[in-house]
Amino acid sequence: LLNGLSVTYKIPVAYFFVKNLSAEDQLKTVLYTIRTVESLGFKVIRLVTDNHKVNVLTMKHLCGGQLAPVVQHPVDPTRPLFLSFDYCHILKNVRSQFLDRDLGPSQEI
Repeated sequence: LLNGLSVTYKIPVAYFFVKNLSAEDQLKTVLYTIRTVESLGFKVIRLVTDNHKVNVLTMKHLCGGQLAPVVQHPVDPTRPLFLSFDYCHILKNVRSQFLDRDLGPSQEI
C-alpha cells in the first residue's frame, strides 16, 4: 500500500499470495516491489509491517541479520530506508497477551 506523506492518498500496489511464503521469498517480493514503485517515480521512504514471524524474519534479512530501524535503500544507496513495525498491531498483541493470561497472586503474569 502506497501512502502519501505530503499528499493524502492510499494506493494498493499489488496483491500477492503469501501462504507458506518464506522470509527469503518475501524479501525478493519486497525488493521487487520497491524497485518497481521507485521506477514509476514514487519514493519509498519507509516499510511498515506487523510483527508476524515471517515479516520479522524478512526485516532481519533486509537488515543483514540484525534488526535495525534504518538500512541502506536498495534502489538508491545514498538514501536511507526506514523500517518499522505497526504499533497498532503490537499494542493489540500485548493487550491480547494480558487478556489470555491469569495474573498470579503477586501480580506476575
